[in-house]
Amino acid sequence: MSTVQHQARLAVSGSTKPTVQSHFRLEYRNCRSPSKNSIRSWYQKFKGTGDMYYKKGTGRPSVSDEDVKRRLSLLSCLYKHLMDFFLGDRQFRCSNRKHL
Repeated sequence: MSTVQHQARLAVSGSTKPTVQSHFRLEYRNCRSPSKNSIRSWYQKFKGTGDMYYKKGTGRPSVSDEDVKRRLSLLSCLYKHLMDFFLGDRQFRCSNRKHL
């Protein structure tokens, strides 16, 4: 398995995939040479992010107090409208019932 330093050196070289594989075999004789797909993915990662290895995200994104207040007010407003709708509808049905 190749290390991050090996990967960075190969990705920066910018050569074709077979050339990169042969350079890798010559320079790092004790390591297995990377596949063409590995070289392609290393190059794409390096070109896009400037980094060779996967960095895990920090977890859940933070939410500002303003967003929390806005969402709470929206939920309370929605709850009020739903309760008015259901209770108003129920009262309407009860008032139109025929008593036996």
